Amino acid sequence: MKLARFLAKGRVHQGVYREGLLLDEAGEAHRPEDVTWLLPFTPGKILGVALNYADHAEELGLSRPEEPALFWKPNTSLLPHKGVVLYPKGARFVHYEVELAVVVGRPMKKVKAKDALDYVLGYTIANDLVARDYVTNTFRPPIRAKGRDTFLPLGPFLVVEEVEDPQDLWLRAYVNGELRQEGHTSRMLYSVAELLEFISEFMTLEPYDVLLTGTPKGISQVLKQKACIGNIILISFCWDRHHRTFNKTNALLVAAAGHSAETVQPISHAACSAEQTLRWRGGTVRLENDL
Repeated sequence: MKLARFLAKGRVHQGVYREGLLLDEAGEAHRPEDVTWLLPFTPGKILGVALNYADHAEELGLSRPEEPALFWKPNTSLLPHKGVVLYPKGARFVHYEVELAVVVGRPMKKVKAKDALDYVLGYTIANDLVARDYVTNTFRPPIRAKGRDTFLPLGPFLVVEEVEDPQDLWLRAYVNGELRQEGHTSRMLYSVAELLEFISEFMTLEPYDVLLTGTPKGISQVLKQKACIGNIILISFCWDRHHRTFNKTNALLVAAAGHSAETVQPISHAACSAEQTLRWRGGTVRLENDL
């Protein structure tokens, strides 16, 4: 079941996505292109996990963490489907990270991995945007780099009772139709259940808390081009082995002024700049300058 929240005809609705339409509480059908998307739920705490895929750590030239490397994403970084991402003034190395997001369903404290998935309400997909200009000390949480307003597009759906195994999902990200990121959740260093056990040992997790589970290899540099402002599109997918698409998100980043047109190149830990768009099963998020 794909749950969504949206604004239609001046009212906020909680509905279900079925066969290409959004059905509200009364069963009235709405076309996705006619609504204003909201976050599919109101998140509580938002925790991220850095370097949870070995290939991602390797592409950044960093060692694998000996235990899950956690960081916070503030709630002010949240952005619904088709929202506007603010490109930080002066930033040069902004990029995307497609991630599976886990939504907690009931209070968790000292829960073992074998029981942890029983506490999960559902899953969604996130784009953990980061301004790598400000990742200067890997021993400090990257709050300035990752905690910026609008740097966490999330949704549009909360998927419940459909994901058979969170370690058997594919993730992909495309930039202007070009495949840039592809990974499988089986390649996580720490599984969803292991992460929930680790965190709940010292922190109570509550309903609608969100866990971002890390990004696979393939972060790439999308250099700003004045001529293409508003036209650079990043599409992120999440699907299972039965080829069921659970989420598909679209977000648009608009280039900051004053940068010349350049070609797209692979990213390194030291070099990364972006304008993008993320799509989750319909819609677009636009990026504009943060003046």
